Amino acid sequence: MKLVVPVVILKDELLDRTRRAINLRGLPGDYAFYGVMAAFAGIMIMVSTNTPPRIWAAIALWGYLLGVVFSAQIPRFMPTLATRDAARRMVLGCVLAITIVLPLAVLIAQRTLGVSGRAEIEVGIIEASATRLIDTGTPYRDVHGLPGGPVVEDYMPYLPGMVIFGLPRLLAGVRLWTDARVWFGLTAFIVLGVAVVVAGLGHGRWRALPVRLLQIATATPFVAIPLVTGGDDLPVLALMLLALAFAGTQRPAAAGAAAGIAAAMKFTAWPLAIVIGVSLLTRDGARIARQYAVAVGGVVIAVVLPVFVVAPGLLIEHTLLFPAGLTEVRSPAASPLPGRLLANFGSIGHGIALVLVSGAVIAIVIHLLLRPPRTIADAATRTAVGLTLATALTPATRFGYLVYPLVLGCWVWLVHDTEGRAELRKLQTVEPVPASTREPVLVATGTATSSEIAELANTGV
Repeated sequence: MKLVVPVVILKDELLDRTRRAINLRGLPGDYAFYGVMAAFAGIMIMVSTNTPPRIWAAIALWGYLLGVVFSAQIPRFMPTLATRDAARRMVLGCVLAITIVLPLAVLIAQRTLGVSGRAEIEVGIIEASATRLIDTGTPYRDVHGLPGGPVVEDYMPYLPGMVIFGLPRLLAGVRLWTDARVWFGLTAFIVLGVAVVVAGLGHGRWRALPVRLLQIATATPFVAIPLVTGGDDLPVLALMLLALAFAGTQRPAAAGAAAGIAAAMKFTAWPLAIVIGVSLLTRDGARIARQYAVAVGGVVIAVVLPVFVVAPGLLIEHTLLFPAGLTEVRSPAASPLPGRLLANFGSIGHGIALVLVSGAVIAIVIHLLLRPPRTIADAATRTAVGLTLATALTPATRFGYLVYPLVLGCWVWLVHDTEGRAELRKLQTVEPVPASTREPVLVATGTATSSEIAELANTGV
């Protein structure tokens, strides 16, 4: 008697084709990648009116150009494919040193010496919010009645958890190491390292990663500019990845704690926190989902509720009304994406943009309810799509927000095969189907590549 084993089939064929397409052409692709990035930096130097990104571009341009030059020398000195791959990674490391480490050090040093305009305004806002929290019990300033009216710097559009990155400067004064960007980057690096360990992505798997993927995930302006000039999104993103790693390894309480910390910093973490909960409910049942929800809710309430009690109106005004463009001062986020372009047509265009965002949210929620994600990789993919739509349609938006779907997509790439094989091993241990049941069964609840399906067929399953 043959056993009928449920096999998990998602979008592996499409994902595998995408992987092959992205990694095609090796070194010629490197020339094109670094060349396009250099062109982007050159254009930013000419057209950007924002000082920190222009300084980044002036330095990063040379890093990308050196990437083209160094990549062109690899065939001459590296005769084998294995050594060429290692050399490509070394070139990427050099590019990152010049496009991220060097401009970040320059901007922080100049700011410490008192030069203005060497950080995005959110850095100073977060640092000032820590002082305000200690003095008044809330990080949010009452902007009504200010002499001359409020300005953008008076608004703190983040949730109270973000204040922690302003504490070093409050406690130790103006130092190189108390710049909030140092702590954004350090926190993101440490949390990401923990996420990698939790997800079981060992050294061998990292070495097997396509160089093109590493380039896209680390060397694009969408990642470099936020890290160098602002960077408040990076620790939130790292915590989101940690939540995905915990959820993917059956640790719901830890996943909830990580998601809760991220959600207590920025609303951008909330979609993923919700989708992970739906995925756990679908995959593991109500008990596991309840553990996750209690952890998320407990952390968010513990961080946000004390501030909300002190001044509920201020929290709502700063974190909801200001980003939505419903306050006296509009958010300076103004990249030429559809939502922002619509908002430029006045109140009618602004209203249309909000309707489009609301429609996208409703459509995603309906799809989530009708076809809930059955894997953590699928949850991350759904969130990436949703955040891409939100970034494109929100009236106050920046290209930098695309770092969220970009990094989530790279994480899916990393963990997809690992999660799929684990699910397949679980499914191979199911009980035999009674002899009276002759109909084949196909259950789409996970992932399996075509080669793995063929292998099961050959073994008589």
